[in-house]
Amino acid sequence: MDHDPIRRLVEGLPRPLRLLGVGRLTDLAVFTLVLGHHPHPLLARLVSLAAATAVTWRLNRALTFDRSGRRQADEVMRYAMVAATAQAVSYAALASARLSRRGMSSARRRCASSCRASSRRRFRC
Repeated sequence: MDHDPIRRLVEGLPRPLRLLGVGRLTDLAVFTLVLGHHPHPLLARLVSLAAATAVTWRLNRALTFDRSGRRQADEVMRYAMVAATAQAVSYAALASARLSRRGMSSARRRCASSCRASSRRRFRC
């Protein structure tokens, strides 16, 4: 009999939701909480990715993989390295979207102000 509390906690969930759902919910919840206290979305995303990675590693270890004989510290480092590589793509997409949006906003303001200025010059009486 396995006395793992994490295993008992999620055994009632359908199998696909055990890992993906709990990991995504952790990501969303931590992102929302951090964003409420620190309004920078890129920082909130870094913290939420780290938390979701820790939760999914623990769930994978408890539910999916057999004991490997390796130390937990070695396993978590390997898992974190693979997850960080995969999540770097997601984070880069978010960062580029946020930064380009910020750049687009300033470009729109400059364009709008120059349009207003040129229309005032054109229609002076």
